[in-house]
Amino acid sequence: MKTRLVLCICGAGALAIPLWSTTTYAQQAEAIGNVAAVQRQVEVMHPGGTTVSLVKLGASVLFKDTYETKSQSKLKLLFRDDSVLSLGENTRLQIAENIFNPDQSQRSTVINMMNGSVRALVGKFFGGPGSKFEIHTPTAAAAARGTYFIVWTVRQEKVTRKPQLVMSL
Repeated sequence: MKTRLVLCICGAGALAIPLWSTTTYAQQAEAIGNVAAVQRQVEVMHPGGTTVSLVKLGASVLFKDTYETKSQSKLKLLFRDDSVLSLGENTRLQIAENIFNPDQSQRSTVINMMNGSVRALVGKFFGGPGSKFEIHTPTAAAAARGTYFIVWTVRQEKVTRKPQLVMSL
């Protein structure tokens, strides 16, 4: 019994450090873009946050933000590198990586899309080592340079398979 108690105390202490550090990061987060358009009800959870809030036109987009559009809702995000993400209804995604350094010709963006549809207009700002623009779904990833593409997941009625990726170029 004493062993379990010690492990619980250690576990709780270990969790306190990452939560504190994430909260501090969220307070100091720099905007990586802004909300260019919003239609109907769209929610965002900021990094380190525990509650969702409604997205407002012109609001800052932060690294690690998670966006979720509801039924008949849409959202358009404009990033500092001039890339544009347009989210369709019933979409959930997180900005997993965003590096933009124009002095070194480097940009790296990774979006984790859990479900829904997204249209990406990728700016032509590329060239440095490690530059990329990727959208990951539960089953696949799409990558692009200086182009326009659409990614969406399709859920089947039977729960026997994971969502599938369908791409249109």
